[in-house]
Amino acid sequence: MILRFAGLDDLPSLDRLEKECFEYPRFPIPVLVDFILADGAYVLLAFTESPGRAETVMGGIMFVVQRTEKGLLGRIASVSVLEEYRNQGLGRRLLSEAEEVMRQAGASVFSLEVAVNNEAAISLYESLGYEITERLEHYYGLNEHAHRMEKELED
Repeated sequence: MILRFAGLDDLPSLDRLEKECFEYPRFPIPVLVDFILADGAYVLLAFTESPGRAETVMGGIMFVVQRTEKGLLGRIASVSVLEEYRNQGLGRRLLSEAEEVMRQAGASVFSLEVAVNNEAAISLYESLGYEITERLEHYYGLNEHAHRMEKELED
């Protein structure tokens, strides 16, 4: 597996992740471009490693480091793993890599949102130390609720 930060030439791979991993694409192409180009925003992609063949995207994570009144916050905007690569530790690896980047950027709190019915993702996040801090009614649309989850780094 190859992990690398996305460039503009990776837009087709990002678009594929959005379309195949979510019921409706969460982020349109202009927003994906912003994530790739903006300071403090990151897109980390995982690709298959096959000598002599083109790379195939497996999954990705989009995140930002934002200044808030409480200091720097690491905000995970999206975690996506294609179905054929799930349950192999890829989501955990992407999250760990993103957390390390956010930690090095000075963030001491990490935050994300997850659909209340996405039990697999909630279980993964809890296993990594995230806790549900808030329920967000209609976050993804009418009757599509989310949990906000946070993880604080220990001093």
